Amino acid sequence: MSAGWNDSRGFTLLEVMVALLILGASLGAIFGGLYQAKRISWRASERLTATRILHNLLNDEQLRRQCLEDGDLSGEVKDEKDWRYSFSSEPLILDLDDDETPLELPGMFNITACVTHEAGGREKKYCLERWQRK
Repeated sequence: MSAGWNDSRGFTLLEVMVALLILGASLGAIFGGLYQAKRISWRASERLTATRILHNLLNDEQLRRQCLEDGDLSGEVKDEKDWRYSFSSEPLILDLDDDETPLELPGMFNITACVTHEAGGREKKYCLERWQRK
């Protein structure tokens, strides 16, 4: 046995660098996936909140009646930070494919309810339409 530079019991610098490169790429992919999952989770939570708020607003009989009388209505969503709502109503007119003239249904209105979430310098709007008899 010779004790010198030709002893091959350790790793070369190239092997260590390749191992670190593989480790870095693997960690980058893992943390990128975690970031993407967190972003998707946040967007789903925001949509769920918007759906819940819209459902509650549309089930508020007094709010719907006021929208039908005034035509447009907007304000802050109570007990929900950074959320605003807007309602608009117009007479319900159906466009029929087989007839050239649209059909207006007397006493029926199309209510468009929207909620807007303002957070982090961005604004996201969610809308829903519902037919309502006056």
